[in-house]
Amino acid sequence: MPDNSSAMSQRGHAGDGLVEGLNPQAEPPPGVDTKAQAEAAIGDSPSSADTTGALIDLIETRYHAAHRRQLSEMIDLARQVEEVHRGDTAPPAGLTALLKHMAVVMEGHMQKEERVLFPIMRRYGQARLARPIAGLLADHDEHGALMRELETLTDGFAAPEHACDAWRALYAVGRELAEDLARHIQIENDLLFPRFVTPAE
Repeated sequence: MPDNSSAMSQRGHAGDGLVEGLNPQAEPPPGVDTKAQAEAAIGDSPSSADTTGALIDLIETRYHAAHRRQLSEMIDLARQVEEVHRGDTAPPAGLTALLKHMAVVMEGHMQKEERVLFPIMRRYGQARLARPIAGLLADHDEHGALMRELETLTDGFAAPEHACDAWRALYAVGRELAEDLARHIQIENDLLFPRFVTPAE
């Protein structure tokens, strides 16, 4: 597996103290929110994704795992491309640095969800979590901005004719990341988070 330990240097502490407004000691409210039918809204979800727990499982196993793999692969491939094309027509300047930054930012966000927010959602099916969710929505805006920057830098992941195999593989994974991230954000913003925020909030 590619070594991107420098990019993931904050992984062990990314979720510590970063999600405010949570009180895991509060009494759980009755019932579990199962109103959304996630399979009807997102094509790649299992039929059981109408439950909050199954929807979280989908996010963690399908999207979080994919983003970690994709960013790790892209950082490794970008380094290879920069080495192969050193002194030649190199990939866009700053590509590896941007990918490392994205990896750190997105890892921090995923840690906040996995270590703090998701366990509370699983335990308290109808908790009101407007404050921490507002912070995660802001994270999503940042992720979208970073992805747009990456797409601009790579000309929409269009490899030039002279690109080596690693360069083409890099941009192929980039397109996969862009598609997965858009779907991931849609699932959380439109299906999961509304279960824990009332309209008045």
